[in-house]
Amino acid sequence: MKKFAVSAIFVLILIGNILKTKKDWACYDVFMKELDEKMAQVKPDAIISAALSAWALGMKPETMEIIDQIQYMAYDDIDIDGVQSTLLN
Repeated sequence: MKKFAVSAIFVLILIGNILKTKKDWACYDVFMKELDEKMAQVKPDAIISAALSAWALGMKPETMEIIDQIQYMAYDDIDIDGVQSTLLN
């Protein structure tokens, strides 16, 4: 059986329609903390990457520090209808 190594985790959750309340964000914060802890056990030098936009400001600063790379989704900032991408309209 062939084994594969994990070198990075990319978190893409279409948050705009999911994380709206403080309780929602608290769950996300816990998820990211647990992901970081488990990844450190498997591969300490692995990176956590996330695609985020202005709506990500609901997470705790400690959660933001867990993320090693951010792909900024600027196209989400101009969508007034809450659609994931204005390009889909």
